[in-house]
Order: sequence, then structure tokens, then C-alpha cells
Amino acid sequence: MTNVDLRQIEDVVIAISSAEKRIVGLTSAESDRLVDSVAWGAAEFLARSGRSVLLIDLQQVIREDQGSACPLSDMLGDRNITHKQQGLDVITLTPDPESRYAFADTAQLRTILDGFLEVYQFILLELGPVLAVSPAKLNPLPLGGACDYLLLICPRGSTKRSQLRSVVDKLRAARCTIGGVILNEDHYSSMGVEVASIASWLLSPMPQLRRRVQNWAVNSDLLN
Repeated sequence: MTNVDLRQIEDVVIAISSAEKRIVGLTSAESDRLVDSVAWGAAEFLARSGRSVLLIDLQQVIREDQGSACPLSDMLGDRNITHKQQGLDVITLTPDPESRYAFADTAQLRTILDGFLEVYQFILLELGPVLAVSPAKLNPLPLGGACDYLLLICPRGSTKRSQLRSVVDKLRAARCTIGGVILNEDHYSSMGVEVASIASWLLSPMPQLRRRVQNWAVNSDLLN
């Protein structure tokens, strides 16, 4: 898992708690590793704050072997639940080729998730990216339709506006409710920080001018 700042985890937890929704999906435009880190971080945070949480990982690669068709209720049954820590249980599925058809039934999936609400205060679904949909993974759109709402986890500075529009269009077409966007700032440097970094060596023979340019760059509302 990639590292995620605790403050950003808190932002996700606040978004989940304040919305008073209990079945929440987390997805992104293209990054599956980022969603994995944020989903686990939010689930652990909620559990440590005294809430009961079920985290369902639906990002795993579909097995190549056909196997026998397994009902959705069995795939999400008690035998697949793993207890991780106080207040946190996890279902990590390794779906087979037939699973994509079972998980396309949004209504049945929602019925099963509603049943978990008798035991858990929150259910978090870790979904694959919307735009980088791999044929080797479950489609996140019908899965998202079974949630109360979705949170989009986007790396700041690399997710383009056109990508966000495409994500929103796809989710709305699938009748998914979008709860908000969480910006992940790992590895993000604003233009002001970049200018200040360049000035540190480009203007090294002129220390006074260098400091003036650096101060202007890092404090500029236009560049940051």
C-alpha cells in the first residue's frame, strides 16, 4: 500500500460520518493502489474510534480457472469474513469468471449489504478505478450503484479535469450517487514550490534575489 497522510484519512472519515450514510464505496479515476491505502486507512481509523466496520475488497484480479458458479450470497457469506482487529472485519474476494455476472446484479448486492447493517455500523467497498477498467477485474459501476454514495480519491496535480468529467458521467449513467472528491496530496508539488526549487540553484550566485524569488513563489496565491 502507498503511504497516505493521516489528515487525509481523517478527511475521508469525516466525509463518511457527516453524510450519515453507512454503505460507502471508494473509487478513483485510474489509481487502484491509492484507493486501497485510503480504504484500509479509513476502515482502521473508524474501528479504532469505536465503530464496527466491514471492509469489502473488490479490486482483486479474476482467476482464470472457471470453477463452479457461486451465488453472490455465498461469496459475501460469513465464511469469507476475516477478523483483522477490534471493530474491523474484512472480506477479500478472489473472483472467478462467473463472478462478474453475479456482481452485475446491483439490486441483489444491495440486499446482501443491507443485511450486514444489522452487525456493522459502516460498510466500505473498495472498488477498482472507473476509467482504467480492466477486463481482469470486476466492473466498479454496478458495484457503486449498490452503495449509498461514492467517494472519489484523486491524486492532486495528476487527475485532469477532463478525467473527472468522464468519471462523473460514467457514475451518473450507472445511477451512482457521488458524495464528494478527496484530494490526495502525496508527491504533489505546487508550481510555486517548483519555482522556488529552481530558483535555489539558478540564482545561487545572487542570494538576495534568490530569497526574494523563493519567498514570492511559495507565498503566491496564483502559483499555489
